[in-house]
Amino acid sequence: MEKRLKKIGLALVAVGLSMVLLLTAGVPVCGAGPDEKVVNFGAHAVFTGGVSDIAPGFRGMFDYVKYVNDRDLLKGVKIDFTWEDTGQAPMVRPVVLHRRFKAAGGLVEFTALVDVCELLAPTLKRDEVVMISAGPASYRVFTKPMYVVSTLSCGQDFALCGVKWFIDNWTEKRRPRIGIINWDHSTGWYAADGISDGAEKYGYEFVGSESVPFVGTLDTSTEWLRLAAKKPDLIFSAACGSSLTVMIKDSARLGIQEKRITILDSGECFEDAMPIVGKDAEGWYASRWLPNPLHADAPGMKEVYEIAKTYRGWGPEKIRSLYILGIMMAKVAVEGVRLAIEKVGFNNLSGRAIRDSLFSFEDVDIGLMPPITMSDERPFWVSQLTIEQVQEGRLRTIAKDLPVPLGEQWLPTWVEEFKHK
Repeated sequence: MEKRLKKIGLALVAVGLSMVLLLTAGVPVCGAGPDEKVVNFGAHAVFTGGVSDIAPGFRGMFDYVKYVNDRDLLKGVKIDFTWEDTGQAPMVRPVVLHRRFKAAGGLVEFTALVDVCELLAPTLKRDEVVMISAGPASYRVFTKPMYVVSTLSCGQDFALCGVKWFIDNWTEKRRPRIGIINWDHSTGWYAADGISDGAEKYGYEFVGSESVPFVGTLDTSTEWLRLAAKKPDLIFSAACGSSLTVMIKDSARLGIQEKRITILDSGECFEDAMPIVGKDAEGWYASRWLPNPLHADAPGMKEVYEIAKTYRGWGPEKIRSLYILGIMMAKVAVEGVRLAIEKVGFNNLSGRAIRDSLFSFEDVDIGLMPPITMSDERPFWVSQLTIEQVQEGRLRTIAKDLPVPLGEQWLPTWVEEFKHK
C-alpha cells in the first residue's frame, strides 16, 4: 500500500512538473517552414496570476498573426510568434525572456505591463528590439532613439481626460471634490499623480488617494470608507484583475454610489470584471479608448468578428475589448514590419529598421480607431477617448471622440530631457 501511494505521489509530481514546463517554456504560435522568410515576434504573456484578466489581449495578438500568415498579407514573409506566461511572476522573467527572444532572432516583443517596458527600455535600445506595449508611456521608457511603442501619452493624462469630462459636465457653483483609489502598481500611481497634480489647472479640489494591493486583494472597505468620508463628488478608480473585482464588489456593499459619489474607472480592465461582479458594477462609469465589441458598425469590426470566429469560434457576444486591443497591437507591429520591408528589403530587415518605420507613421490607418501618427517625440498611438456607463449590465456610450491631452503637462518635459542625452 505504501509503495502504491509513493508511486501515485511520484506520478502527481511528474504531472505537476509537466504542467509547469508547459506554462513556462517558449510556446510557438505560428511555425514557419525552413525555406520561408520569417520575422520573429515574442510575447511576455500573462495567462495566470492576479492580472490574468488581460489574457484576451494576447489571444488577440496571436490570432491576428495567424490571420496575417494564413492570408499571406506580408507577401511571402511569415511571422513566427513565441510566448511565455509570466503571470505568476510578471517582473521576474522579463530580462531572461528578452535575452531568449533576442537569441532566437526576435525583432519585436509585446507586453501588457508598463513596468516591463521601464525595466527593459535601455536593453531594448542596445539590442535594437522594438517593444509594443499595451500600457501608457512613462519617463522611464524614453530612450534616444525610442524603442518602446506605447498606447497612450502617459497614465497621468489618461486619468485627467476622464476627470476633465466630469468637470465639463459639473453644474454646481462650487468646485468639485475629486479623489482616487488605485492599485499599488505603476499605472495606478501614474493616475494618482495626474489627478493630484491637475487640480489647480482644471479647477477642482483634490481630496486624497487610497491604494490597494497589486495582487492578493481581499478587502478594500477601509480604503473606500476613508475616501468617502472626505465627501468627494468623484472617485477615480485605477486597477485591474482581482484588485478591481474586489473594489467593485466592496463599493456596492458599502453603498458608495448611494452617498452621491460618482465612480469613474480607468477602463482598461473594467469590461472583463463585469461578468464576475454582475449587478455590483451598475452605474459605474469607465473612460475607455478601446472599441466596444458590440458596436458592429465600427470601422474594422467586421475583420475582428472574422478573426474571432475563425480562430476561436466566437460570436460578437464573446469578444472582449482587450481581445481587440491585442489585434490592434499586432496590427501596429505588422504595419511597421511591412513598411520596413518596403524601405530596406527583407534581407536588410532589422529591429532598427522596424523602429524607424513605426516612429515615422503618418496617418496610418489600421482600422478600429483614428489614423495613427507617431514619432520619437510622440511615441504613442491613441488620440481619442470614450466615456461609457454600466446600464442594465452593459456598457453604454455616454460621450465619445474626447481628445486625450497629448502629454501637455508631462510629455514635453520628458522629450526635452532625452533630446540632450
